[in-house]
Amino acid sequence: DFTPRIIYKPSARHKNNDKKDPYEGKLNHLWVDIFILDKLPKSKLLQKFVLFNQKLIYLFSMGHRKKLELKKYKGSMKLAVLFFSIFGKIIPMRRLFKLQDGLSKLFYKSRKSTTWYYSNYQPDYIDIKVNKDWYEKYLNIKFEDATLSIIDEYDSVLHLVYGDYMTPPQKADRVPTHGSTEIEIYE
Repeated sequence: DFTPRIIYKPSARHKNNDKKDPYEGKLNHLWVDIFILDKLPKSKLLQKFVLFNQKLIYLFSMGHRKKLELKKYKGSMKLAVLFFSIFGKIIPMRRLFKLQDGLSKLFYKSRKSTTWYYSNYQPDYIDIKVNKDWYEKYLNIKFEDATLSIIDEYDSVLHLVYGDYMTPPQKADRVPTHGSTEIEIYE
């Protein structure tokens, strides 16, 4: 909803035969999500205020999705998504973008803050807080035929977000989660 993407057009994630695809194949490509880091205030109470309101804006924005799959949610979360997405349809998406952007930048000039968060992440990950020092040193890695710059503390961030990311789940629990088991790259 608020995550910009770099889409690799000469690719396909799956065979494009879904006539019910509300995005008309536009998301049937490999992509890289771009997550934005913003400062959180030093006060724990203000941090909760910012994160709660980011989640609320996200819930409202779900009303603008072409297709909202409520079956992904259970119990009270399903009710919250349904309720806030209905009201979110009333608020223009342009206004929601401005609210989200303004809230993200609210503490931008704060020099005291050493805690950052991914302001455009989905609600179940938006509470992840990282130390600004983790993003001060970078190193270059080779990937295919490119050299990429990554943070020196990548392991700290990956552990924070995914836990023990180097240990695969038990065989019975291994399930493709991004629906991209039929990837094709076109030259």
